[in-house]
Amino acid sequence: LLYPPNLLFQVLDPVDAYAWLAWITLALGSLLAYAFLRDHALHPLACALGSLAFGLSLYSTASLHYYMRVDAAVWLPLALLAVRRSAHGGG
Repeated sequence: LLYPPNLLFQVLDPVDAYAWLAWITLALGSLLAYAFLRDHALHPLACALGSLAFGLSLYSTASLHYYMRVDAAVWLPLALLAVRRSAHGGG
């Protein structure tokens, strides 16, 4: 209810909102995974492949019918990035 992308259900047909939410969630997970991998100073191609592997993983795609689980798991790369940066003292 309080997760901002869920506002799509207020303005779209539920089936359309669910489809858009799935795409947004997978894209967000891929982008956050890319940012996490770039922080490790990896080659951009390696980061792109890693982000696709995270965003389109079996867990992410097979759990889309439990979108609350995927909505939570998609933030894992950002949490790991924050921990990594705070451990290394970089804002």
